[in-house]
Amino acid sequence: MSITLAECLENGPLTSKEIQAATGQTQSAVSRQITALGNRVIRLRSGRTPRYALTCNAFGADDKLPLYRVDPHGHSALLAVIRPLAHGAFFVEPCQGMPEVLLGDNGNGLYDGLS
Repeated sequence: MSITLAECLENGPLTSKEIQAATGQTQSAVSRQITALGNRVIRLRSGRTPRYALTCNAFGADDKLPLYRVDPHGHSALLAVIRPLAHGAFFVEPCQGMPEVLLGDNGNGLYDGLS
């Protein structure tokens, strides 16, 4: 029985080569499936080889949770978008003007949890 790309990514971020090994598919087939899943798959930059992760809905909402900054005058501005991931982690997708500190210790926006 073959495993699908979505099933493969439910366990955490993987490189294209790791997905190919797990699914038994070619690089072009994996690339087509990533494209077909659209915004449900995010690309994580980690060195020269990107990893891919699958998003999921969380907290009774969508897979894109806006994070706003409110200034002392009550004006709000979109700071980032939090993307819940299928394996239980979260990815902070930066918006223009977001402080780099929100990208976390590794600087890639990937968090194991929200605690």
